Amino acid sequence: MELQKNWWDIEKDPHKRVFETAGNIRRNQTAQEDLDERHFRLYSGLPLYSAFTFNLTFDTLDAKFTMNIVQAATNTLVSKIAKNKVRPSFLTDDGDWGMQQQAKKLSKYVYGQFYKSKVYEESKKALRDALIFGDGFIKHWHDAQGNIHLKKVFKPCLVVNQAEVMYGMEPKTIYEVRVVDKGTLKEKYPDFAVEIAEASITDIPFFIDSFESNHQLAVVVEAYRCAHVTYDKDGNKILHKGKHFIGISTATFLYEDFEKEKIPYVRIQYVPNAVGYFSKGISEIITDHQIEINRMLRRISRSMNIMSSPNILVDYMSEIIDTHFNNEVGTIVKYKGAPPSYNFPMGINPAVIDWFLTVYQKAFEEIGLSQLTAQSKKPSGLDSGKALREYNDIETERFAELSQAWEQFHLDLADAIIDHSKQIADEGGNVVVLSPDKYGAQKIDFKKIKLKNSEYVMQAYPTSMLPKTPAGRLAYVQEMLAAGLLEPQEGLSLLEFPDISEITENKNAGTDDIKWTVYTIIEDGIYNPPEPYQNLDYGIQYMNSTYLRMKSRGLPVDRLDLLQKWINDALSLKEQMMPPAPPMPEMSLEEQALMQAQPETGIQ
Repeated sequence: MELQKNWWDIEKDPHKRVFETAGNIRRNQTAQEDLDERHFRLYSGLPLYSAFTFNLTFDTLDAKFTMNIVQAATNTLVSKIAKNKVRPSFLTDDGDWGMQQQAKKLSKYVYGQFYKSKVYEESKKALRDALIFGDGFIKHWHDAQGNIHLKKVFKPCLVVNQAEVMYGMEPKTIYEVRVVDKGTLKEKYPDFAVEIAEASITDIPFFIDSFESNHQLAVVVEAYRCAHVTYDKDGNKILHKGKHFIGISTATFLYEDFEKEKIPYVRIQYVPNAVGYFSKGISEIITDHQIEINRMLRRISRSMNIMSSPNILVDYMSEIIDTHFNNEVGTIVKYKGAPPSYNFPMGINPAVIDWFLTVYQKAFEEIGLSQLTAQSKKPSGLDSGKALREYNDIETERFAELSQAWEQFHLDLADAIIDHSKQIADEGGNVVVLSPDKYGAQKIDFKKIKLKNSEYVMQAYPTSMLPKTPAGRLAYVQEMLAAGLLEPQEGLSLLEFPDISEITENKNAGTDDIKWTVYTIIEDGIYNPPEPYQNLDYGIQYMNSTYLRMKSRGLPVDRLDLLQKWINDALSLKEQMMPPAPPMPEMSLEEQALMQAQPETGIQ
């Protein structure tokens, strides 16, 4: 039997083959769809299709008393992890001052793109998806105007052939399935108005039960097939281009070459599975706990409603009239024989409540959270900033892997931004961004950053080194003051505006100025003579070390001479700046006579 062509091998209009392939994958992987449905229900209490159609009824929204531990744990972890706004920094490997400055510019450029693209808002949404479903995704691309876009993609919208990524590899083909209003599609693609009207909502199994009655929606698929590289017998690199498709079941809107070797999605994982592409989220880990909590709540609620109502016990022979019992104060109740007794029955056995609270607490412990953290409370007795920091460190260790994934997630986004910036620059586009700081914004032009990939490494740093709480911030500043790293006035300013970098730059201004002087000599051959306000002792030492290092690296002789000239000029300037020796005091006539009268000493 002849195999059908893959959609990326078809020359023109591959929409039928794309929808056929994506549909078959969905039909064969209904278990994944069922898991997504369950996990979304556990978090939100709503069916997953409501996220796409908003076709809710009163039955769907019927309020039920519940203690949603999945939602509480997810929201707590999002707040705990996402408060660390990761800022990628670029460090040079054995770089001179100039390379270091280029690395700083690159750091500011990426931060400016983060700010422009609202990366921290999108990454927070992706983190929430990762905690609910196991994986969170951000898609990245750039438009014809040179704007870089980064947007969160809802995980259930992505279709991946599990057979292709069984052992955890990154997929080479991915499908993003979306439901779009036909009117919106006609506005964007007016040439395909007829085909859009003919498109069916049931073209791909995509929660069909919720959609089949809505004829104003169409399923849109965006598919990527990555490029791959081979080498000929001479070792030359050969790039085999992939494909990028956007279309509906009746038309192809876009079909173009795709030259990237990775799909344009950056992923953050909560707990990776041993086998398979998709990961585990909080919902899957504590599903059994949540189900048991829901079951116990229903039992407790029903028992309390039926069994816990107080009642009055009246002897049948007491001849008490029922109407004598009312809400009036001081009511007289006449009785004969035994008086009436008030009964307050126990609604449920205390052991059931204890078991319920145990399951509730164990669910938090399964994730690594405490109930106090979920309720934004601190343990009693922890009042000092140091104690709070140590408590947070102990709890944070449980999420070290997630914190590392969160940092790497932002580094991957930064890498994608740089890749798009290079492509835009190669195409002749404008790659300028405003990078915000406390004084306003600095314009950074990517084309002027002369730094190769092999000349830097990326590391993740928080946007602020100071703790978030006032007590923690005060303790941190006090430790810096005790170590002699801050002046009292600097400590006060940090308590008001937490900017360590400004103080660090001020303290390093002297050394940075010397390094800039060396850089202008080495790179441009420009000589800036030493000045009295410079740190001449450090400058002489640094210039001498640079001279010896660059001499062995073949620096031109004229620039080595400039380094020597600066050292000699700095030594001369130091001598000129030295105060003159105090003059010898004049001796009086008596002191001169006394000196002359002293006998000479020596060997006779």
